[in-house]
Amino acid sequence: SCMLLNYALILAGGSGTRMNQATPKQYLPLEGVPIVVHSLRAFQACDDVDAICLACAPAYLSLVQGYIREYGLSKVKYFASAGADRRLTSQNALLAVSSDCKPEDILLIHDAVRPFVTQRIIEENIQAARQYGAVYTAFPTQDTIVQSPDGRCLSGIPPRETLFLGQTPQSFRFSVIDHAHKAYEAAQDPPPVTDDCTLVLRLGQPVHLVLGSKSNIKITTPEDWEIAQLLAKKFSFAK
Repeated sequence: SCMLLNYALILAGGSGTRMNQATPKQYLPLEGVPIVVHSLRAFQACDDVDAICLACAPAYLSLVQGYIREYGLSKVKYFASAGADRRLTSQNALLAVSSDCKPEDILLIHDAVRPFVTQRIIEENIQAARQYGAVYTAFPTQDTIVQSPDGRCLSGIPPRETLFLGQTPQSFRFSVIDHAHKAYEAAQDPPPVTDDCTLVLRLGQPVHLVLGSKSNIKITTPEDWEIAQLLAKKFSFAK
């Protein structure tokens, strides 16, 4: 059929070095349920998401397959291995679904450690990626951001209204993100990139913004973990 599909690529490749925990943070429980499961559930619950690919370290594959059975995450149909960095993990997830993807299908790439992504954010990512080809979930910064190249002296204070906090999902037409990865691979000595939208910007392709949320936090440090536990209670995550 010529129906266009939407794939969620959930990146759970992190090693959790900043959490001071033996277990990577995406497998720690929030209200009794692993963080990665909360993230997967958000996409499972969205009617417009057709299939999910989970990228994780091979050592955790049997653990997550157990979660998928236990929590009835029936849309998780693909698995990919985590790469040496985020770009490679993202590329591995893209490759895992690529043989089934049509050029116009949408890929939503999301950090497993952002369990508070909302249905609105997911829906708007799908709609905007269909329309524009590449979208970045971002939230206006409420703090003043200051610049300091050396970490010691202030060099500038950019106007706050031009600054946003980058979140995920970052979503793309398959043809756009596939081309962006291939162009990066072919480049001579390209600079390291930490997110998928940067790959697309390198090609001169515009990236549209979708409004994220203050709650769509990335759980990286023990402080984030404490905030997440408060948010989880508010979001009634135990369901």
